[in-house]
Amino acid sequence: MNKKRNSRTSALFLKKFWAVLLCFPFACRMQGAPVVFTVDPSQSHVTVSGTVAAYGLFSAPIAQQTPGSLTAAFGGAINADLTGTNIQFTGTSLVEAQTNSTPQQPAPGGTSGSAPADYGGLATQKTFLADITVTVAIRNVGLDLISPVLPLSNGSFATSSLEFLFSTNAGNSIDYAVSYPVQNGTITLAGNSMLDTGSAATLSITGATEILTIPVSAIFTETSGSTSGTSLVMVGQIVASLQIPPPIIDSIVVSNQMVTLSVSGVTAQSKVLASTDLIHWSAQDSVISTLSGRTLFAFPATNTVEFFKIQQ
Repeated sequence: MNKKRNSRTSALFLKKFWAVLLCFPFACRMQGAPVVFTVDPSQSHVTVSGTVAAYGLFSAPIAQQTPGSLTAAFGGAINADLTGTNIQFTGTSLVEAQTNSTPQQPAPGGTSGSAPADYGGLATQKTFLADITVTVAIRNVGLDLISPVLPLSNGSFATSSLEFLFSTNAGNSIDYAVSYPVQNGTITLAGNSMLDTGSAATLSITGATEILTIPVSAIFTETSGSTSGTSLVMVGQIVASLQIPPPIIDSIVVSNQMVTLSVSGVTAQSKVLASTDLIHWSAQDSVISTLSGRTLFAFPATNTVEFFKIQQ
C-alpha cells in the first residue's frame, strides 16, 4: 500500500516537473498586461500631402521641396494594454519621424535659410498681383496614440476610434515663409490630435514576435490665424514589434481522473501538447477556461506518466 502511494506521488512529481521544464519559449503573451511595441523605421513610413493656405486668398497643394521630402520614416515606441481578445493604446507613446537627409526651407521660425527637418514642402500660385511661393518645413514630429478598448477579431482591429496626438514631448511645428505679402512664422502642432480614418490594423505572430501594423490615414487642419485652412494629410503605416515571453505552467492538479493545467502567458491560439516519451508529441483536446488572469486547460488523465508543453 505504501509502495503504491509512493509510486503515484513520484509520477505526479515527475509530471509536474517535466511540464514546467518543457515550457519552451513559443509565441505567447501575458493576458491583460501592459506592453511596449518597438517601431521599425525600415517598415514605418508616412507621406504628407495637403494644402497650404494664407490670408484666406492663397490656397495651393503641397509639392515636395526636394526629392523625397514629403515622406519620412518613423521610429520610437508604442504603449498598449493587451488581453486575449482586446487591445488598447494607453498613451505616453512617442512615434518619431526621422530627419530628412536634406535641409529644408525655411529655417526655424520661418526665417531665411534652411535647416534639418522631417518634411519639406513647397506651394506656388499665380495671382494678378504676384507669383506667390510658400515654403514649409515640418520639424520634430512626434506622435502619441490613444484609443478605447478595441476588440480583436482574427488578428485585426478597427482604427476608426484610434487617435493620433502631436505629442507635447516633441517640438511638432510647421515653419513657413510666404513670398508675397512677405510673412513668416511657425504653426505649433503639439497638443492637437487627428482621428485615424484608415482600414483595419493587424496584430500577427511570427515565431516569438508579435507584429503590430497600423495603417495611417489622418488629417490635421489649421483653423485660426493667417494660415487658416492649411491642411496636412498623413498617409502610410506604422509597423512595430514585441518580443513575447514564454508561457509558464503555474500548477498541475489531478483530480477525478482529470488533469488541469494553470498557465499564464498564453494567446488565444495556444494549445497543450502531450507526450509519453519526450519524442512524439500530439495536441491534447482540452476544455479551456480562465481564472485570476490565468488560462486553465482541463483534459482526462489517460497515462500514468505524461509530459506536457504549451505551444502557440
